[in-house]
Amino acid sequence: MTTDQNLMLYAKLAGFRLVVVANRFGCDSDFSRELHDRLIEGLDAAFARIQVMMALERSVLAGEDEFAEYRLQGETEIFGRFTINLLDDLEIDDDTHEYRINGGGWISALTADHSGAEVQFPKSVGLTDEEFGPLVSIIKDITQETGILVDAARVVHGRGAVEDELPQATAHSWCFAARPHAPACLTVDLPIPLSSCARVRLDSRKTISISLRRT
Repeated sequence: MTTDQNLMLYAKLAGFRLVVVANRFGCDSDFSRELHDRLIEGLDAAFARIQVMMALERSVLAGEDEFAEYRLQGETEIFGRFTINLLDDLEIDDDTHEYRINGGGWISALTADHSGAEVQFPKSVGLTDEEFGPLVSIIKDITQETGILVDAARVVHGRGAVEDELPQATAHSWCFAARPHAPACLTVDLPIPLSSCARVRLDSRKTISISLRRT
């Protein structure tokens, strides 16, 4: 983008930021206020990206930095993929069968029960227009006018239960440490039938955690 295009985009985003700030005063729930705050933070991050690109454009025109043109190209490509995330950010590594949420630690998606083992990644489920509330029209306008995507989705596990709502084991648990190069699927002898297990998980440290249901 040219400097004029960046200035126009900056002005549009500044206008949307004012609208979001004003709209926040009418929020009737903490969740709605949090969405507004995250959107404001995302717009501020977009401002910072645009400022970097404009500074690099000036360097290219002035010939001050021989690498400025390459850096500008990289920044432009990064900004082309820029997304404002309002809720959960889910990253999936298909090669290692791991995932992480909101930049946290990597978690193995390998699970097992009495029927066998499988790789089961969580899913991102978008918010409904009702959950967005008054932000829904603003977000649509931002994407339409600037091309910046605004994503708002919560991570759900298994059959749709949010991680914090999953039933917790109330009995005992055992951990079996696998050898570093051992296969992911292991056979172990337990003092109880596997059908009594609430969850079996292999984490990134190759440790199998088995939690039992209370009977």
